[in-house]
Amino acid sequence: MNHAIFAHSIYEAISEVRTCVVLGNEAGRSWPPRQGAVRATAKIRASLALRGDGLERDGLLPDDCAESRKLVRDRAGPAGRRLAATAALLAALATSGLFGNGQAHAQVNRSPVADAGDNQSVTEEQTPVTLDGTGSSDPDNDNLTYSWELVSSDPAGLSVNPNSPNAATTTVDLPNRLSGYSLTFRLTVNDGTDSNSDEVTLAVTADNDAPTVTITGLDAEVDTGESFNDAPANSGVTDPEGVFIPWANWTWSQKAGTAPAVTIDRPNRRRLEFQAPTVYADTELTFVLTVVDPTASTLSTAAEHVVTVRGQPNEPPVFPADTASRSVPENSAA
Repeated sequence: MNHAIFAHSIYEAISEVRTCVVLGNEAGRSWPPRQGAVRATAKIRASLALRGDGLERDGLLPDDCAESRKLVRDRAGPAGRRLAATAALLAALATSGLFGNGQAHAQVNRSPVADAGDNQSVTEEQTPVTLDGTGSSDPDNDNLTYSWELVSSDPAGLSVNPNSPNAATTTVDLPNRLSGYSLTFRLTVNDGTDSNSDEVTLAVTADNDAPTVTITGLDAEVDTGESFNDAPANSGVTDPEGVFIPWANWTWSQKAGTAPAVTIDRPNRRRLEFQAPTVYADTELTFVLTVVDPTASTLSTAAEHVVTVRGQPNEPPVFPADTASRSVPENSAA
């Protein structure tokens, strides 16, 4: 309730006193102070209650408000004068700004209503999932602030943070797991005075994904006839569900159709080991690393790596000189 409404309520109380005075004098009798004071006091109390009639006025007090107070002071007697003084004091307080930003203490804030949206059933492939709090509202039309947080998970201990925790709408990146799980998020809205919360639960259906394989950090050349022995970086082989992949699930092979064929030493190891063949020109050999998911043998991923064998120059044959004695006819070429 703003100053204008509050001041008008005071004016109505004073008008009640004035009416009692005028009617009493017109009837030829003195105004009964006790009865008028009771009626006016009741009017003030009613006026101070929270108003819902949408009354709006531009001015703080009507023009005849001062005359009304004068009538009370001059004709209402001691009880009326005390009432008029009280009304004047309340009107002054209402216009003083002591109640803060044009609002009187009589105004009661109504709490906002949080709406985190409906529960959702989703799959891991639908990540990121949207959480929508735009259905939240405030009965006083106050501006709202929003706060999202994870409050529980099943199984317990999952850590998932909303991407925009202070927005009306946010998204959540779903973790990869071998089995289904649920996540419960709480939305709290605040109107500057009061807060309200609502919760939403995501029921997530999990699936098992194949490993990822990227060959990095592996040598790309070897001299002809030399041994090749190197291993790719561990970070290149991962499982989306976080399952450890033992080296026994790594298998090296030579890609079909590439020649010359080589023998891979201990192919079920992290390291690629083979003896480079003897070649007389640079030759590319293609190898394949296949990684199998430890939890599902039907899930595997492969990546290729090319090793260049540097060729040995092909020199012409060298024959030893004939040092045996032989006779040469005179005047003939040797």
